[in-house]
Amino acid sequence: MGGRSLLVHRVLLKKKVSLVKLPPVVLEDREIEEPEFFISSNEIDSSYFEVKVESEEYKSIALEVNLPYSNLKDVAENMEGNALSKGDEEILFEDTYDEDVRMHWERTANNSLGANIDVNLSSDRQLVTQLLAEVRELKLLHDKQVQKINLLQQELAGSKIEIQSLNSRCEMLESDMNPKKSSMEGKELQSTEEIHANLEESILIVGGFDGSCWLSTMNCYYPFRDIMESLPAMKSVRSHASTAKLDGEIYVLGGANGKVWYDTVESYNLENHQWVSRPSLNREKGSLAGVSLNNKIFAIGGGNGVECFSEVEMLDLDAGRWIQTPSMRHERFALAAGELNGILYAVGGFDGKNYLQSVEILDPREKSWREIASMSTKRGCHCLAVLNEKLYALGGYSGDSFIPTVEVFDPRRGSWTITAPMNEPRGYSANAVIGDTIYVLGGTKNKEFSETVECYNEERGWELTNLRAFGKRCFFSAVVM
Repeated sequence: MGGRSLLVHRVLLKKKVSLVKLPPVVLEDREIEEPEFFISSNEIDSSYFEVKVESEEYKSIALEVNLPYSNLKDVAENMEGNALSKGDEEILFEDTYDEDVRMHWERTANNSLGANIDVNLSSDRQLVTQLLAEVRELKLLHDKQVQKINLLQQELAGSKIEIQSLNSRCEMLESDMNPKKSSMEGKELQSTEEIHANLEESILIVGGFDGSCWLSTMNCYYPFRDIMESLPAMKSVRSHASTAKLDGEIYVLGGANGKVWYDTVESYNLENHQWVSRPSLNREKGSLAGVSLNNKIFAIGGGNGVECFSEVEMLDLDAGRWIQTPSMRHERFALAAGELNGILYAVGGFDGKNYLQSVEILDPREKSWREIASMSTKRGCHCLAVLNEKLYALGGYSGDSFIPTVEVFDPRRGSWTITAPMNEPRGYSANAVIGDTIYVLGGTKNKEFSETVECYNEERGWELTNLRAFGKRCFFSAVVM
């Protein structure tokens, strides 16, 4: 702290403290009213002073750390209480005093001022140190409150899903009681135990974003009953991740939490309902594709927001780590991939400059990727489904807009065919195949959420369902068990 310069001739000290109301601070879309804060010298009328006090350091510290007014008020009162009284400060020099008396009074005044200044500076330093410590404690408390708010948002998202599930069950009960309105005539409403036992008719929904928060949740969706049930949540919030199943477990690879990309991997065991950490990927990445083949999991492409990757990693559980395998010919972020007849397919994506229509395959016997016939449309952020020995490229983003178009690859012909489009354009959605039906769930369409579910059957074509339990979600993964 610097000292204060004093001009002492005729002194009359009077201080004035003023309060101002600062504008509200926006924190995560919520307005928080700040308390009143102390402002010093700019609001003080100079006519009240015949002593010049340089206290800019105190003002700058107060404004920098936003010290509460109540504490700074104590500082001001302490300083005012210790200030020189009028009797000590106002010295009227008469011409009748001789030089010795004049010098005596000047020395007495200067000594008194110096002592008081030293006391004030020491006291002020202690108070400022104490106040800074209190500010640090308030910051820690604020951080804890933010964590609690995030946790409550996660719990709220889970509660919304439970409410949707209950509403769906009520509608099913009403339908069963009124056969004329029933759309599932001849089927009996299953108990919770029967539903859990019937996992082959369910879709596991992992992570993503619901419009208000990034999710760590995993849900089990039953399209035949339009019911969404909660399962144990992941250890981490994850969006832009990929899933693959191996040995009765669901593996979730990489992804992000809205700010940071992950290299971590975790798996969920459907028998003991436990999440377990698995060996991490060789680098942080998201919007990759995960595919199981020959008792191995392949993590294909992806990116980290700066780079797009062509690399392919393979999880070898016996070795307990991810092993680099031959890379693709092109970088592919937000690609779609799948396995058909023992061959890996990598379809579309974004290479850092353009959206792609090219397709590559990896036959493990050949140990290298090669290009095959390209799609007619550029697309990324799309889905890839396998149905009746064919590949279906579904929707996505073309570089200009979200699209509803669908192309089908028949490996026997070696070419893509444009087929009937979906009813809605959508990207960042997920798909699952149950029996002879493809389900496409959620996603985004032209800067808004798609809350609908579409299904496709070769005989009936595309149908926009009235299923409502799924709700809003994008950047998630889906897998059928």
